[in-house]
Amino acid sequence: MRYFLSWHSVAIAFGILAYAVTTIAMGQKRHPSAAIAWLLAIVLVPYLSLPLFFMFGTRKLPTARRTRDLAARPPLPGATPLDTLCNALDLPPPETYDDFLAHENGHEARDGLWRLVDGASESLEICTYIFASDTLGAALADRLAAAAARGVRVRVLVDAVGALGHGRVLRRLARAGVAVARFGRPLSLFRGSHANLRNHRKYAVADGSRVWAGGRNLAAEYFEGSPGRPAWRDLTFEMTGRFARNFVAVFDADWALASNAAHAPPGAAPVETPCVPEKTARIIPSGPDRPDDTWHAVLVSAISAARLRVAVFTPYFVPDPAVLDALVLAAKRGVTVELFLPVRSNHRLADAARTRALREMLAAGARVECVPAMNHAKAVLVDDGLALVGSANLDARSLFLNFEIMIALREPVYVYAIEHSLRNLARDARPYVPPQPAWWRAFVDGLVLWVAFQL
Repeated sequence: MRYFLSWHSVAIAFGILAYAVTTIAMGQKRHPSAAIAWLLAIVLVPYLSLPLFFMFGTRKLPTARRTRDLAARPPLPGATPLDTLCNALDLPPPETYDDFLAHENGHEARDGLWRLVDGASESLEICTYIFASDTLGAALADRLAAAAARGVRVRVLVDAVGALGHGRVLRRLARAGVAVARFGRPLSLFRGSHANLRNHRKYAVADGSRVWAGGRNLAAEYFEGSPGRPAWRDLTFEMTGRFARNFVAVFDADWALASNAAHAPPGAAPVETPCVPEKTARIIPSGPDRPDDTWHAVLVSAISAARLRVAVFTPYFVPDPAVLDALVLAAKRGVTVELFLPVRSNHRLADAARTRALREMLAAGARVECVPAMNHAKAVLVDDGLALVGSANLDARSLFLNFEIMIALREPVYVYAIEHSLRNLARDARPYVPPQPAWWRAFVDGLVLWVAFQL
């Protein structure tokens, strides 16, 4: 017994040392809840916790370093507070675009994707969490194979977890001459797998000048549904012009990371240009490859700066305390705060974990509306002049762990178009009615919320 206790103590000491070194030396910036959970697990069950820690404990990559000196960057002429923040977060500057189109439904989104793929003449970059082996995936694979056959360089990047069960369509693409890469190695302890870090970005770029992006994965349920199962409601959009080059730069960095996760170089820092207020948009990439939690920082800042209204559309609402406080304080100071959720999402744990936050929102005077269908759209509208749209949810995974991509759009006519599409998606929403309070329910809500943050 003494021999066992001796080795058990060594295992615990090694686990705590490994935790401290990776957390401090690699700048992991763990949430207190996650830090306490990992330390307790290492002390109580080190033999199980240590392998899990090496697989799932990474939050920031070693390459997550600033490319420019913050103190050496003067404010951009004509910059808004959000622009100044994005500049400080080392994000690409605003870029011009020619046109913007928000899709009204899945059929419009599918047709827009077909136009983009079929019209490519030089290059196609597609990044997605899921590329399904279903009717939609097969139709897209046919078009990508045809593009490769006519000489277009086609690259498809799929998250390794999202690719599980869909290897058939990916192998078909590879046989057709399409370059295919899986992002991450979810079941590996070695070679920098970072199994807990998922690429949740969803976009396609043609010839570096046209982009299709938003919240839809490449699966039939996001576009056309199936007999007896209507398509999920979601938001995607198309943009043309120089702005699309930002997506190519993000894709190149992710492609390098997927090819060699341990040695992927950071993306080159863009040259700062004056902020032109009209017909420009800003790309907001967020993830473990950046030193800051950029989506979280931009979201909290935008909500805190709201003066008239904040409208949030998300399938999963499990915010951290900073985001929840920003929404609650906005409502208390008289800002109209609206939150649109599905009555029941495809993740029951997220549904259970949202109850406590929704009670706080209602108590502060916010409006919480539930859509009877699965509403997968992800967007935040602030006042009448800012739309944040893309792939990120309002949960801990999107805020702190996933590779996500959002855009900030200010052109009033396009902000209105986005809001029109979103309101149409939520046309049959009804007020959220929280379950009756009880001590056991409060305990379960807290437990589920704690577990959900770790996952």
